[in-house]
This record gives sequence, structure tokens and C-alpha cells, in this order.
Amino acid sequence: MEPKRVQDIPPWVPPDQRQSRFGGSVSPRASESRRPLFRLVSRPSDNTVELFFVNDTDETLAHVAAFTGGFITADDDALPIEGANLGYHDVRPGEGVKVEAFDGYYDLDYVLQLSFEVACGQGTWRILTPAQKGRIAAQELLWDDGSPGRHVNASLRPG
Repeated sequence: MEPKRVQDIPPWVPPDQRQSRFGGSVSPRASESRRPLFRLVSRPSDNTVELFFVNDTDETLAHVAAFTGGFITADDDALPIEGANLGYHDVRPGEGVKVEAFDGYYDLDYVLQLSFEVACGQGTWRILTPAQKGRIAAQELLWDDGSPGRHVNASLRPG
């Protein structure tokens, strides 16, 4: 998989202010006062869906490394897989960097998980997404109060 950087990532919108993809408002949701520092955003591309790590901080990240792992089930066996490992330097505020791509048909039998190493002014964050079948969902990874996103593991190594 080729590295890719994009600048036109839409800003994060709190759940209570989101619009339905069919037009109109969505069902009422609780407001969110926190803002994500890091998040995953998916975008369609040809026959795949590309997943981007987005830097929503005000600082340029020195390094972002993404590692894909997981397994596929074949009959009664589970076979480990390793995806692409990508690294990016100097990830600017608001910039998205491609970390994975999924095929909506061929990847349905895979259980996938992403881990990240993010070097910033505070130190190095280690972030692990939940394992998911067929894809990894767009989600918030780390909030501005230092708490991880839903079902995400995150730890900071000061540095």
C-alpha cells in the first residue's frame, strides 16, 4: 500500500450536531464537550474504502506509525495476517495520512486491528483500536482530556 497524505479532511462534528446521510437531522444524541486529538476517517476510493489517521491537534506530529494485524478464519483454522506497516513524519494539523484500505467484499472474513505510535510534544502515544471483522470503523482515538475513544486502548510514554 502506498503512503498518502490528504489535507481536505472535513472537521469533526459533535454527535448532537450531525446530519443524516439521507438529509435532515439524526435522532437526538447527547452533546459532547470534548474534542478529538486523533481520529480515524474513512473515505471511498475506487472499489475500496481508505482509512486515514487525522491529526486534530494544533501541533505538527513528529512521527505517526501504523501497524495492521489480525487473522482470517479458514474452515476450523485461524491464520494470522499482517498488513502494511506505514510511517509518516511531520504530520501537520488537520492532515490525514492513509493507514489502511479495505475491500468491502474480499475482507469480510478478516478480523483486523490497528495499532499506532504517535510522537508529539507530550511524548509517544501508543494506541490500539478494537478488533473488528471486515474493516476498522471511523472513530475517535484520543480525546483532548487524555481519555481514549470508545473501546480504544491508549497509553502515553513521556519523552
